[in-house]
Amino acid sequence: MYQFPFGKGRKFLGNANRAVDAVIGGWELTAIYNYYSGQFLTPSWTFPDTTGTAYTTSRTAPSVTRLPNVLRNPNLPSDQRTVGRWFDITAFAAPSAGTFGNSGRGII
Repeated sequence: MYQFPFGKGRKFLGNANRAVDAVIGGWELTAIYNYYSGQFLTPSWTFPDTTGTAYTTSRTAPSVTRLPNVLRNPNLPSDQRTVGRWFDITAFAAPSAGTFGNSGRGII
């Protein structure tokens, strides 16, 4: 956190009147940095289009790939992860007819 040195009681414009102090005094700068490593995974679900948003001239609904619904946190604790089971696949479900899934991108 860094406080800018402008305004009453500060190094610059310390004797500024109330109006000037209200505009330039008391400013601070704060930054947050997050670092992640590895690739995030995005779940997907391929099924016949129930939303009617994919164009086709056929009467058969085209297959589309969309985000599924998330039922709970799909990330497993580190002691339960294996090469064959890195996340909980039962944490996802197909979207209801006429809706899109509520999953976010990169949640695994």
